[in-house]
Amino acid sequence: MEEESAKEEEFDQKGNKLGKILTFVAIAIIPLAIFGLDLYNTFYNRQNDKKEEDIAKQKSRPHFEAEWGGEVPIGMEDYWRISLLNKNENNITSGTFDVQYRVFFRTEMGVSGTLVWEDVFWESEIAFDDDLQGCFLFIKADFFTHEELIMETCVNNDVEVAECDSYAFCCFQYIEDGQEKTVYYLISLKRYEKCKVTEVENPEEYMKGYLMDS
Repeated sequence: MEEESAKEEEFDQKGNKLGKILTFVAIAIIPLAIFGLDLYNTFYNRQNDKKEEDIAKQKSRPHFEAEWGGEVPIGMEDYWRISLLNKNENNITSGTFDVQYRVFFRTEMGVSGTLVWEDVFWESEIAFDDDLQGCFLFIKADFFTHEELIMETCVNNDVEVAECDSYAFCCFQYIEDGQEKTVYYLISLKRYEKCKVTEVENPEEYMKGYLMDS
């Protein structure tokens, strides 16, 4: 009987000890859990706010698409027309495009560079057309000969070319809500392929290049 009482007492003591440990753990963990939940909610709200901000930003920014048009004679030269149109329904009614022709190349040896020709587009500065919601670019019909020149030069020097592509580097300046905005684009210029328009986040890198003679 005494032995059973001793066991019960020992069991109660262990139970009390376990209860105290659980109470201590609960007291220690609950504030951490609340802090973690608050931290998660703060992070989630910030991410959600940023997402909404990005969506609003994208809604207000122009979204251009480019399409090849037909061949057009201008003066003594033949040009290809490129339609550069804003597909985003926003309030842009005016602006100016500065356009420059560039060829990016990279060799199998890892050598890369950017070559720039200034006389490939009929106009280097084009006004945004409100009715068109964009503009027309006119590029010389034989612009690809600049790529061929680079390829031929590399072959003559026993250098293998990994990439050699033409682009229009485009700066668009416009007014939105009374503020002047500037965005930069690269437009891929591959014959018989759809033009791809990519917004450039780091334009300084693309402004570098070697200016070539006409």
